Amino acid sequence: MKSSMSLSTYIEMIAILRDSPETSSGQAMWPIQINFKHMKKIFLLAFALFAFISISQAQVAVGINFQSSDTFITVGTDPNNEFFGEARLGIGHDIGLELMGAYNFVRKSEVNAYVGVGLGLLGDHHHKHHDDHNDIYVAIPVGVLITPFNTKNLGFLVEAAPVFANHNDSYLRGGVGVKYTFR
Repeated sequence: MKSSMSLSTYIEMIAILRDSPETSSGQAMWPIQINFKHMKKIFLLAFALFAFISISQAQVAVGINFQSSDTFITVGTDPNNEFFGEARLGIGHDIGLELMGAYNFVRKSEVNAYVGVGLGLLGDHHHKHHDDHNDIYVAIPVGVLITPFNTKNLGFLVEAAPVFANHNDSYLRGGVGVKYTFR
């Protein structure tokens, strides 16, 4: 099968792409911009969390939280323990990571109530100021995990957290989520 385009046509197309406003202005031609410096940090922190979970031989819980400021995919230890932790990967605006440790101050068969501290890296977008973006923030989540089924593996959560970022503005983040614990 013979190509109908000549070599000079290919060279002209490459020159047009090279000199296009998208590439000469420094903006990417694709709608998704990947910052490999931040991705490396996120990958290393996620790897460290998974290594910690496997060394501690903990039961693993996964979930998704729909918060007012972002959507998080979560991976952590058993939320029925007195103390538990999780990593939250923010996937709403930019990719971000939040590491959270919490204490269950109420532990019942169907309901756990917890308070914790989270350290966020990247991806904090204030819901009123979309131009504000911070690399580090602190959150204090307070929530309730309800496990209404007999297996106690599937739970529904409601959470609120004041968020303190370095842009001199704090806000209250709230949301709901679903969590499944592998036992």
